[in-house]
Amino acid sequence: MSAGWISGDERTIVDLLHARLESDPDGPYLDVTGTPATAAEVAEGAGRLAGALIALGVEPGDRVATLIENSPPAMLAWWGAVLAGAVQGVASSNDVAMRALAYYRGYKNGRRSFSSV
Repeated sequence: MSAGWISGDERTIVDLLHARLESDPDGPYLDVTGTPATAAEVAEGAGRLAGALIALGVEPGDRVATLIENSPPAMLAWWGAVLAGAVQGVASSNDVAMRALAYYRGYKNGRRSFSSV
């Protein structure tokens, strides 16, 4: 017996972004801290970051750590890692910054990290 909300149509988060790009690229897609963004804006910003990550040697399955406040750039960092095929480890700058950064750089062995603090 499956949950009623599962449609059987398996899609990734990247598939959902691409579907929105096809159906309504300029409509509201994401709102982070009161700053709305369209799917086209998310794809463009995250695509630039994904390209940079790949150029830096990030490969699918690599871990990418961020230490950044909840903000539109934080969401683009997450999406950029996802589009590059990486696994995103997020630490909010609201956390205890040094302990969180040590955890993500050490224990999780992140390939690249981003910080706004």
